[in-house]
Amino acid sequence: MTAIAKLISIKILVAHDHPALRSHIRTCLEKFGYEVTETESCKQATIVMNTSKFSAMVFNGDAPDFLSEAPLIIRCSTINKDTPCIILAQANSLIINNKTFNPKIDD
Repeated sequence: MTAIAKLISIKILVAHDHPALRSHIRTCLEKFGYEVTETESCKQATIVMNTSKFSAMVFNGDAPDFLSEAPLIIRCSTINKDTPCIILAQANSLIINNKTFNPKIDD
C-alpha cells in the first residue's frame, strides 16, 4: 500500500449472500489496509449506499436479489454514483446475446 493510501481511508462495500465467501473477501481486503463494510444482500447494500461513501463496491451478481434490487441502477441516485463496482459472477451465469459467456474468447 502506498503512503497516500495509508493517509486516507479506503472504504469498500462487499455485498455477498454467502457468509464464508463474504468473510474471506473481507479478510483479504483488510490485510491490505482497506476498511470493509459487509452486507448479506443487495437490498441491504442499497440502504448502506445512501448513508456512506465508498471508494469501491463488490457485488455478488449471482445473489438471489441482484436483479430485483438493481444495485448498479440505484447507485446512480446515491452519493456513490461515481464509485467503481466489481460484479462477481460464475462464468456460466453470464448471458451475452443469448449465448453463454466463453472465458476463452470474452473479456
